[in-house]
Amino acid sequence: MGVALRDAGNALRSVTSCTVRDAGNILRSPTYAMMRDGANVLRRVWQAGGNISISASPTVAERTAATRAGAKTVITPSVNVSATGGVAPLVYVWGRIDGDAGIVADSPADQATTFSGLLDPDDYRSATFRCTVTDALGAKAHVDVPVTLHLINTLGGGILP
Repeated sequence: MGVALRDAGNALRSVTSCTVRDAGNILRSPTYAMMRDGANVLRRVWQAGGNISISASPTVAERTAATRAGAKTVITPSVNVSATGGVAPLVYVWGRIDGDAGIVADSPADQATTFSGLLDPDDYRSATFRCTVTDALGAKAHVDVPVTLHLINTLGGGILP
C-alpha cells in the first residue's frame, strides 16, 4: 500500500514516512494516513510498519535426559524470540512445521516457550518449530527452531554422553 505526491517541481514522490503537527503543534508520527477518493470515501493510503525482524535465542532447542525406569517427559530450556520493528501489539504463534508430532510447544502463543515430549528409554525425537510474529497492521516475520529430545536408559549402568 502506498501513496505518491507531486512536489513543487511537479515530480512524483513516494511517501515512505509521515510526520504531522497536532493541534498543540507537537510533531507526531502516525501509523497510517487516510484520504478521500473521488467518491468521497475515506481510504487508507499509507501505513507505517511492515518490516519486522526476529531472531530466536538459543537458535536450537535440545535436551538429553536419563531414566532408570519407563517413559519420561523431556523438556528443553526456554527459547525466546526477539522482535524489532512492526507496530504494537505483536502476536506470537509457535507451530510445528515438520518432524515428530510427539513434540509440542508448551507456550504456543507466547514470546518464549519450552518444547516437550513423552519419550521411552533410548528414544530420540526431532521436529522443527516456526514462530510467526504478526504486528497490528498484519506484517509478518518468522524464525525456525530445530528441536531435539533424547532419553537415555541408565538401567544397567549406562551414563549420559
